[in-house]
Order: sequence, then structure tokens, then C-alpha cells
Amino acid sequence: MKRLFFLLITSMAMLSSCARYYVNTLSSSNTKKEESTGRFIFENDSLTVVYNFYGKDAQISLDVYNKLNEPLYLNWQQSALINGDKATSYMGETANISGQISSSTIKWSKDYSSSNSSLNASIDIPKEISFIPPKSRITKSTLKLAIINYKDIPDSLFSKTLLDVSQVATGIWAKKAQFDAGNSPMSFKSFLTFYTVKDNTPKSFWLQQDFYLSDLIKTGVNPTTITSLGNNPGNVFYLKEKTGYGKASEGFGYGLAILAVSAADAAINQPKSK
Repeated sequence: MKRLFFLLITSMAMLSSCARYYVNTLSSSNTKKEESTGRFIFENDSLTVVYNFYGKDAQISLDVYNKLNEPLYLNWQQSALINGDKATSYMGETANISGQISSSTIKWSKDYSSSNSSLNASIDIPKEISFIPPKSRITKSTLKLAIINYKDIPDSLFSKTLLDVSQVATGIWAKKAQFDAGNSPMSFKSFLTFYTVKDNTPKSFWLQQDFYLSDLIKTGVNPTTITSLGNNPGNVFYLKEKTGYGKASEGFGYGLAILAVSAADAAINQPKSK
């Protein structure tokens, strides 16, 4: 009975991990990476721009510090994420307002009544301009990267690599592919438009940072357990894909859970031999 119980628990653990993770590492041809954090930093006499891609599903976080002694403005409408020849504006944010129309009416007299209404809806509120005061910063989570089809990358480009994983002393084997700016399956640009105002006249300037996928790891291990990612490096993001086996086994896993409970109950209630 103990052996059966062990096998059931082991099978459930295997089924719960039926997912594939793609761990992506980015590099840049024109923007410095801070080694301690993995974040990409552009800096000049006017400002500092920090890019952070870390986390699930590749959402971009931008931090902009204004070094000037005058206000700085970032125009999101004229800023974009460029993938190939397609530019997607950074502008636009969905916000909730009070919505779903409902009303109540009070009739005060034969000729007069009043009503009260409310509305619940979702509207697109563009935040076209960000105002950055002197010697201060803003941080904004913006777009998510357009993800490539990983299945289009030939298996011949991958080789085995050993990942250091917490609580697994021997490590875990995975598959890894490496790319350069010329052969990377994923590359994009970030174009930002800034301006200052002097004598009521805007003076614009712009920045462009280039990024590309330089390392890709395929693994069945949750990236949050990979030792090298313990400090949340800003040049790494990951995506989760449920495998076909994992999808098919959900019902089977539920059945195993019932069997495990039944086995445990049987073990507890089994008469003790004298």
C-alpha cells in the first residue's frame, strides 16, 4: 500500500509539471547592460533611460530620469516599439470609469420627476505626454513584446545545457540556443521622442535603442527556480506553454488525486495484523 501511495503521488507531481518554459535573454547593439541588474541603460547629459524586461510575458518597464534643471516631456504618441517594419505606439491605456447604465426615477408631483443614472464602461484614455520635473524620474510599464513562434526555430540550433536549480543538487538538463544580432529570430527597436520648452517653443529630440534575442532556453522547469535568475535580471523574460500531454492529463491527474485519497484512506482504515 505504501508503494502504491508513493507511485500515485509521484505521478501527480509529474503531471503537474507538464509545461514548457521559454527563457529569453536579450542583448543590445547600442545600449549598455548593467551587469549587476541586467537592465539596459542609456545615459547622456540630459537624461537616463532604463529598460527592464524581466518577468513573465515580456512586459516592458521604462524608467526615465530627468537630469536637467528644467522640465522634460516624453511624447508617447510619437514613441513606438518597432518590430521589423511595424511600429506600435507606446501611447494608450485602458481605464475603467463608472459604467453599466442604470437609473432610478422619483416622481415628486404630476408634472415633475427626477432620475439618477450611473455608467460602467471601459474607455481608452491616451496618456500622450508624460511630464518629468527637474531632477526626478518616472517609471511606466508599457507594451508587451510581440512574441515569435518558437516552434519555427530548428532543433538543430539547440544544444544541451545544465541549469542550476534550487533544491536540485545535480541540476536540470535543458536545451539552449545562442544567436547574434545577424541571425537572431527576434529583434526590435524602441523609439522615444522627448522635448523641452523654451520661450513657449518645443525643442524635440529622440532616442532609439536596438535589442535582439541572444539566448533561448527550453525547459520544463519553472524559471523562478533557476539559480541564475534569482536577482530578477532585467534582460530576461520567460513564457509558459502548456504541452499537449499536460492538457490531456488534467482529467487524468484529477482521477489520480481521487485514487491517492482513496489509497490513503484505505491505508488508515486497514486492520492491523497481530
